[in-house]
Amino acid sequence: MPILTTTEKAGYDTVVTDAVRKSDVINNLTSTDIEKPLSANMGKTLNDSLSGFRDPLNSEVDYKRVINSKRWSLINLSGLISIENTFGVTQGYIEQLLRTMENAKEFYFDNSSIVNKYFRFNYMHDIWMKSVTLLLDRTATLSVGIKWQASSDGTTWIDIGNTITVSIPANESLNFVGQYEIKISNIATKTQNYKYWRIFGESGNTTSSPYVNLIFPEIE
Repeated sequence: MPILTTTEKAGYDTVVTDAVRKSDVINNLTSTDIEKPLSANMGKTLNDSLSGFRDPLNSEVDYKRVINSKRWSLINLSGLISIENTFGVTQGYIEQLLRTMENAKEFYFDNSSIVNKYFRFNYMHDIWMKSVTLLLDRTATLSVGIKWQASSDGTTWIDIGNTITVSIPANESLNFVGQYEIKISNIATKTQNYKYWRIFGESGNTTSSPYVNLIFPEIE
């Protein structure tokens, strides 16, 4: 009398064929084999690597790093920064500028005075704002007088430096083909960090020619 029936032997053969051998276990992170398991050692290596990434909402260092990575990563900054604008707008919503190039040609200012109006940035941590770059779909020249202002509570504002006359043409972007950039820098000497920042209009008009596709804040 056979120890295994034909059916049982067929099942046994299937188990043996599909069994994972010790030599099948992969102990590296470079293999592309989709039918072999990863070792526990490599699982630990992955976990140790991921533990170095902290939540940018809780880590000030990582928060700043994520904001500054916008230029090369095109990360969606919605939820990490909020922006407000009282400059005249012909089309679109200001928050679109925090997202991705999918929102291209959806936002532009109208040709109106910027006096006593502002472009405001609300951050989750106290930061020093170094500059903001506007990514445009065509060349244009910005000619305005502005002040950088900052606030600890979003209500009481102080001037950061003196009035700056910004009269610069948009330069062709080195990062984005067919796009142009205007960079507005904060040239004041750093004092302390603030949670709220704005560009406050002193003189001049916005231009209605180009679409504004993205903004790149630079902070420290």
